[in-house]
Amino acid sequence: MKRKFGILAHLSMLPSPNGIGALGADAVRFVDFLAEAGAGWWQMLPLGPTGCGNSPYQSDSAFAGNPFFIDLDTLCWDGLLSHEDYRSIDWGSEPSRVDYQKLGASREMVLRRAFENAGTSLDGEVAAFAEENRYWLEDYALFCAIRKGQGGRPFYDWPQPLRDRETAALRRAAEELEAETRFVRFVQYEFHRQFSHLRSHAAQRGVGLIGDLPIYPAADSCDVWANRELFSLLPDGRPALEAGVPPDAFSQDGQLWGNPVYDWRAMKQADYFWWRNRFKMAISRFDLIRMDHFRGFDEFFAVPSGAASARDGCWMPGPGMELFDSLQREFGPLPVIAEDLGILTDSVRRLLLETGFPGMRVLQFAFTPGFESGHLPHRHPENAVCYTGTHDNDTAAGFLAGLDPESRDFAESYLRLSAQAPVFDFVSSAFASPCNLCIVPVQDLQALGSGARFNTPGTLNRENWCWRLVPGQLGETDAKILRKLGGLYFRL
Repeated sequence: MKRKFGILAHLSMLPSPNGIGALGADAVRFVDFLAEAGAGWWQMLPLGPTGCGNSPYQSDSAFAGNPFFIDLDTLCWDGLLSHEDYRSIDWGSEPSRVDYQKLGASREMVLRRAFENAGTSLDGEVAAFAEENRYWLEDYALFCAIRKGQGGRPFYDWPQPLRDRETAALRRAAEELEAETRFVRFVQYEFHRQFSHLRSHAAQRGVGLIGDLPIYPAADSCDVWANRELFSLLPDGRPALEAGVPPDAFSQDGQLWGNPVYDWRAMKQADYFWWRNRFKMAISRFDLIRMDHFRGFDEFFAVPSGAASARDGCWMPGPGMELFDSLQREFGPLPVIAEDLGILTDSVRRLLLETGFPGMRVLQFAFTPGFESGHLPHRHPENAVCYTGTHDNDTAAGFLAGLDPESRDFAESYLRLSAQAPVFDFVSSAFASPCNLCIVPVQDLQALGSGARFNTPGTLNRENWCWRLVPGQLGETDAKILRKLGGLYFRL
């Protein structure tokens, strides 16, 4: 990996007149901003349809794209919408916040209008896309259609024949719901088409795209419904064991994520086909992939369903190197960043070394007085990625403001933070890291405070996942500052 830097900004964070960042002109402008700034990478969060609490880590598909990210202006330019179809809709009153309630109420209506306007004109293109993506799209289209017909209920509450995928019941559903499955395929085709255009533009400007692969799909997901034998489930399809993490710095009771854990024995017997399909999709979209919760591939934390907290869970063995060997046999060297955060054991460290993946170093985790943390820059290896913070952290400004006096003194002395521009100095220290890649959350480019925090782990805070840039917030001055830092620390 060459010495470069990038910016962490989820698509939803981009400015847009239509309620949420999307795969249109604003995304193209952001790529151009990165290119002008000398950035080699744009890191996004997962792009799947959002689920519980609007989290991109709780999706109903590990393969599908989020319909919210389809750019309506692009559909208009393509003749599938008119301005009147969407410009007068109330997408939210705060330009710096995504209003998911209003999006959910109106976005599907507009996309259905585009689908109706398309008529049969795109049938050939959609059919070709559906055939190429048959390995996931047919199940997903039927899953969405059945769920809509069942009033949005999770699949484990569907009538037993549909819940358990009885052949005759699925055949009848496919026939009865053909119009709805055609709509789902159309939406996924449009997402794919727009994302492909964005990736092509990014490649032309020398900007690589970093994707994010959540370790688990949601409990109510097509992946679980269509592959129940690969998960630890009760007979009705509900999780028998839930994923999470034990008590840590983020939560005294640990975290219960609600996702079912894998049955890794069944995964192995199936030659990890589901994971191989996931990587097939991921590398078709991204140049580099952040694998979430890397520790879970060595040991994963499982909590019995119905437990009061994650304190009742325990660690269980994961697939280890066998999974990555299977993936490498099909795809060759894997373009992966391992999210190796949290309390790590020697076996996790050995797995990381054996894979050769770069891990992560986060400056916000470095400053415990009297402790020589591996996140301190003098301990950073070249084969790693240095972050000022992640999507789960406060902004750098909020972090520094919230430090206790002793930790603040440690950080100020170690990083030589100035009183005038401590966040700039914090970011500069990440650029100076020995790590080959440095990633800075977009909020830290302008020293934004805690009001710009994107997520607080272990909470269902209504503010989670909502923050976004306003039009014109990033400009030429920001690009010049980044280019200067990139040149100074040999990251251009």
